[in-house]
Amino acid sequence: MSTKKLTDIEKIEFYNTLTQQSFSLINEKNNIKKPEILTDELILAWWEVTKIDKIIESCNRDNQELQDLYSKRGDESAIYWKDYYKRQEKYYFNHTWALFPDLTRTSNLHVTEDVLKKGGKVHIFRSGGGLRVVCITNKKGIDVGYGEHPFIEEALKHAEKDLKFGYTSYSDKYSGDKAKYTHYLTGSTYASSNLDSIVKSGATIDFTFDKKKEEFISKINTYEHVEIPEHIEELCLSDTNGQFFWTDHRTGILYESTAYQFPNGDWGTRMSVAVSAVYDVDPYFREVTRTGRDKKSLWQAIFNSIVAETAIKVKKKSKSKE
Repeated sequence: MSTKKLTDIEKIEFYNTLTQQSFSLINEKNNIKKPEILTDELILAWWEVTKIDKIIESCNRDNQELQDLYSKRGDESAIYWKDYYKRQEKYYFNHTWALFPDLTRTSNLHVTEDVLKKGGKVHIFRSGGGLRVVCITNKKGIDVGYGEHPFIEEALKHAEKDLKFGYTSYSDKYSGDKAKYTHYLTGSTYASSNLDSIVKSGATIDFTFDKKKEEFISKINTYEHVEIPEHIEELCLSDTNGQFFWTDHRTGILYESTAYQFPNGDWGTRMSVAVSAVYDVDPYFREVTRTGRDKKSLWQAIFNSIVAETAIKVKKKSKSKE
């Protein structure tokens, strides 16, 4: 995550300028709305994209040089590099890939939406080999759709096709010479989108439908490490003999942070719990969720969950009987 600090005004200006074109493209193709809530996580995610621009420019320049070289030689490879360059240019034309599923690889999930409306559920997870796995069940808990692929977008397509054309057994789908799809043993170490990155990191995602509110729900389930705030780290390193306290307002836990010197002479920081929370939650590593809702589109609900603020799964501690 970037350590760049932006004022609230700079955040808003940067966000509006950078995403103006991107969101217009998204609205046109996937009907995804620009979020009303502006979070620091969202701003910093977009800020990171600007760093990649320089890499993209360098890659495009190298590709152009190779294209020119092959053209001069009259090599047939020039056609490949020309097409490759165009694909790269089209792919990076907007920055939506940093936050959203790749627009060139997504498909409408209308049938999946219908199953959800009828009480079905979608569960997404990462296999031991890194494959992105999608499991769809109907309201009776019976499997009606399944997909696996190195990237989540393709796995969703496989499961969607099951719903359209009838559930296909795993063996018919991925085994043998007549298999419908290539049987990949492992998932990609790269992410095709932020949604794919979330699954790749080990998080699970569940899609449901709230009949009372008539809303699609996307819920990301993952874990987070509690980290010392940057300004506390700075205080610790500026006063290596000092003790500094800070509170996690979401749990009420009071932490104490101090400086620590490594054997090689470098300084670091450490923390301990000064006052525990009234909730049953791990003070250092805890389960969190991000939830997105939308009445019209599952993709919109997915997007809303990607940019949502994390909520800690906590239970109030029961009072001990004396």
